[in-house]
Amino acid sequence: MERVIVLCLTTASVMALMLAHGCIDTASDRDIRKLEASIKALTLTEPKQHTEEIARLEEELAQAYEAYARRVPSDPQAPELLLKAATIYEGNSAMTTKSLDLLNYLLEQYPSHILVADVLLKKASILSMTGDMDGAKVTFQHFMTQFPEHERAGDIEQELKYLDQDMTAPDDSSSLSAEVGTVE
Repeated sequence: MERVIVLCLTTASVMALMLAHGCIDTASDRDIRKLEASIKALTLTEPKQHTEEIARLEEELAQAYEAYARRVPSDPQAPELLLKAATIYEGNSAMTTKSLDLLNYLLEQYPSHILVADVLLKKASILSMTGDMDGAKVTFQHFMTQFPEHERAGDIEQELKYLDQDMTAPDDSSSLSAEVGTVE
């Protein structure tokens, strides 16, 4: 005879178990929510006057997202927090390398996560913005291999064609600079 044990857990007991096993860090969660609320409040009230403070708080928030996601990688929100941190870092030109590092980490740690398509697109975009056309092309190709039926597949095929044309076009910078030099 087989025994079936049915375990009924309330939300409170699930939370208690997760907390006991390190799946939830209430202090980190409070810090993250506090930073998010501070940023929201500043952006709603005269954001131009608070640009530096908003940038500082956003960097702290990105660090908090990353720290939490790395500390509790089993948390279902960890990939989303890493993507949020990468997006914040992407907005700061001095931090694009950090953004790419997080995106690569996310792809390595969560290769089958639902966000992988978004992560690949963001990575390709950053590589393209930073002038790494070869890296952008490889990432777009990876995207097309993994997600050929994605709603953005047509756009990515066009981007790949553009990159192919751009990479095979001769460098006309010398003739362009000559033309610019003759303008009076």
